Amino acid sequence: MNSTSNSDRSLRESTIGDVIRLLVDMLGETIVSQSARLDFELVEEIRGLSKAWRAGETSASAELRKTSSALAESVSCAGGITATVVKAFLTYFQLVNLAEEHERVRILEHRAEQAFIDKKPMDESIAAACQTLKREGVDAETMQSILNRLEIRPVFTAHPTESRRRTVRQILKRISQMVDRIQSSGTFEFQRPALKDQLHSLIVLLWQSDEIRQRRLTVMDEVRNTGLYFFEETLFDVVPVIYEELKNALEDSWPETGFDIPPFLNFGSWIGGDRDGNPLVTDEVTESALRAHKELALKRYAADVEELYELLSVSRNRASFSTEFLEQLRSELAALTTGPDDVVYRFDQEPYRQMLVLIFRKIQATREDNRKPWAKSSGNSGGYRSASQFLAELRTIDTSLQQNRGAELTQGLLSGLIRRVEVFGFHLASLDVRQHAKRHRQAIAEILESQGIADGYQELSEVQKLALLNAELNSDRSLTAKLNFSAPTSEIVSIFPLI
Repeated sequence: MNSTSNSDRSLRESTIGDVIRLLVDMLGETIVSQSARLDFELVEEIRGLSKAWRAGETSASAELRKTSSALAESVSCAGGITATVVKAFLTYFQLVNLAEEHERVRILEHRAEQAFIDKKPMDESIAAACQTLKREGVDAETMQSILNRLEIRPVFTAHPTESRRRTVRQILKRISQMVDRIQSSGTFEFQRPALKDQLHSLIVLLWQSDEIRQRRLTVMDEVRNTGLYFFEETLFDVVPVIYEELKNALEDSWPETGFDIPPFLNFGSWIGGDRDGNPLVTDEVTESALRAHKELALKRYAADVEELYELLSVSRNRASFSTEFLEQLRSELAALTTGPDDVVYRFDQEPYRQMLVLIFRKIQATREDNRKPWAKSSGNSGGYRSASQFLAELRTIDTSLQQNRGAELTQGLLSGLIRRVEVFGFHLASLDVRQHAKRHRQAIAEILESQGIADGYQELSEVQKLALLNAELNSDRSLTAKLNFSAPTSEIVSIFPLI
């Protein structure tokens, strides 16, 4: 007999309709308490008419047009009924979309669970792709060759229609997390009323928050709101999982082969670098975007290193360490300018922790240096000169653990951090610096004319232009040093030292 309780069974079998009803009912309560019951009744009337219209009722269409016209006439009334109706439907669709996302995740998780039970890869997964290649005759050597050539580079573009505030995204994320907790089979019944109260308060917060900024969007708003948000909230966590799934899939399909999986996945962005038609993107903005990218990467690395420090309490009394690691640690400790009272010496019996304290300090010094404009940065802060230095230190720790019965300790956090550094470096994403070709042609024409090299560059044939440009590229002379150009040409020239 199945002893599962009815409440647990109903939670497991809950559908998208259950989630939508929960969220929409709370939205209705919010509209009544935050606005008025009449406003709620009007919203429900419009919703009912819209459903009837879609079902083919012609009278509903006429009534809907009449109601819409009345609302349009009162649109100038700030905070009036029109604003309430717009906010109500906007919030309604945000919550319905959230419920649909939950359903998609639930279906994918169910498919993954069933595939695991059936001991076969889930359709359209990395594992299924590897097994398909194996069945079609791809051997391990060919697969390694494919990996060596593989390059995937998603690029974030500036999109003015994406105006949703980061604040609203965060509220919706909290709502999603609260729905998860309410629906979880691990949540007791006595806990659900309090969780539903918290969910209701989040919907009230969503109702009382502005959907868009009340000021003009800046380029740096776009950098933070569109680009950095998705790195911080999703990609930093997902990327190591993708690599781990690929590693496991390769091992399952070609079990006798140890694959080298290069960092084939990297990211790009136009936001803060795309000048084509956007006068707001200046050198200062581009530098700020690059520094913001670097700060986010370093901030996440600092958090990972701090977590590793809590984890790797391996003692000299219980394990050995590689010679390379111990020599590197001795070198780092010898360079310290502090005395024996430094906190790092508290962990004399826990060398990995000592190294991680020193790594954390270098990351923090690198962050501090990055906060200064690059023209004022000395580069002598004691931080890292490059991400490759940081990566080398992490790999030394990894190798030492592998060689000294600590292979299990390299999985998860340390391997994930290494993958992150391989993919994101200190730059997070490469920034595409774009400008209209016409602006470049005009600048080149002015530079060449100012040097007496060519008049009428733009009237030359393509063959003549190429010959002239190739000759100058192979020349040792500088065409842009200490010359005064027009403002448009100076702007074109100035971006190259920044790059």
